[in-house]
Amino acid sequence: FLPASAPITLAWDTLAFFMKDVYFPELESYFWKPEFEPHQLALDGQRVSLTGHAVYIDPSSGFWILAENTPSFGCCGMMLGDPDSFADVRYPEQDWMPTNELEVTVTGRLLLNQEDVYAMNYILLVDTITLPDGSPLKKKHKIKVKDS
Repeated sequence: FLPASAPITLAWDTLAFFMKDVYFPELESYFWKPEFEPHQLALDGQRVSLTGHAVYIDPSSGFWILAENTPSFGCCGMMLGDPDSFADVRYPEQDWMPTNELEVTVTGRLLLNQEDVYAMNYILLVDTITLPDGSPLKKKHKIKVKDS
């Protein structure tokens, strides 16, 4: 029995799912739609911890994701892997910048998304971020973005 406040520690393989092509008439196009397993559906809305690599998608807006692996760069830009290997991180404190590819542990509420094609399939509403040395990220903590 876990106390109500203890997060569920997740491994990335727990989040793996199958995708199917689904036609969205309002967009007149096909998109991949995740088929979540029962154990994943049970995680929807739960407080979880997940460790991965912080990757800035748009530093000017503070939009970053948590990725299972360090991204690679190819002819078409950044390659992150399958949609089940990253999560949209929604963190209210936008006054800090994690170093790109820095490994962090994110704790917060996990939301599953099967319908909104403009959002990622996993969304983390963050309440804490732990740095590699085990210290929690504090308000006003700034980390310089690594130069490319």
